[in-house]
Amino acid sequence: MTARSIYLASWPKAFGRRAALRDRGEGNVCAIAPPRSGKGIGVVIPTLLTWPESVVVMDIKGENFRLTAGRRKQLGSVVLKFDPTAEGSCCFNPFDEVPLRTADEWGEIDNIATSLLDPRGRGAAMDSHWDRQGVGWVGAAICHLLYVEPDKTLRGLAHLIAGLGQSERRGDGIIQTIKQMRDSNHTGQGPHPDVAREMQMMLDKSPNERSGIISTVQGFLKIYRDPRIAAATSRSDFRISDLMNHQRPVSLYLVIPVKDMDRIQPLLRLVLNQIVKGLAPRMEG
Repeated sequence: MTARSIYLASWPKAFGRRAALRDRGEGNVCAIAPPRSGKGIGVVIPTLLTWPESVVVMDIKGENFRLTAGRRKQLGSVVLKFDPTAEGSCCFNPFDEVPLRTADEWGEIDNIATSLLDPRGRGAAMDSHWDRQGVGWVGAAICHLLYVEPDKTLRGLAHLIAGLGQSERRGDGIIQTIKQMRDSNHTGQGPHPDVAREMQMMLDKSPNERSGIISTVQGFLKIYRDPRIAAATSRSDFRISDLMNHQRPVSLYLVIPVKDMDRIQPLLRLVLNQIVKGLAPRMEG
């Protein structure tokens, strides 16, 4: 058996044995085939049973984890199962990847905010005016949260934004909350400039537009108030850099039940975006 090879196909030989076609190169491999054509049993599972390095596995039904996790442990890999809708999931807090107080801080925050409000990756064709307007403001709210709020998680962000909706019914409470975020002493020398700018832009909007943005954001964030999802994103049992720099290979299985796929899609896209964007600079270097 050859290490560091990807299984592409197999065919029967004599006495019940099978021959395998494997790719041993350094390039990318893309397998495209119709549903139920054997991609899993012919390509994915054999590769996971033999591949010695780190892997990230999109495992919608959890079958790959059940069939290969034990073998990957035998290969020396750290095996992690991220299944945020189930008990016993490993945990990952996307906010732990934000390099606070560095030049890269706002870029990472903006990536997170975009993933939260654009789960289908539509970019400039985002679904509504409220989605597009909300990205910068949510980024500012995340920044404020990470600097001064005690609950630095997606649940904490959801509760912060939900509180704004409650204050709207109390008259000018929402205005006072936004002003508080704008004027908080984030840096020791005063407010964070990006937070102050975005909060002031929100204050300058009409009440109807402001209410539309906040209600839209609340809709995207409500899943993080789910107790199991909140628990799965409350801390980080691994960091993105571990996928390349851990002392042992890491096998990360992203297990999302089919029935929860639409609901969990924003979180899944956020995690995958952080993996790709977090590791790409290291691969280029």
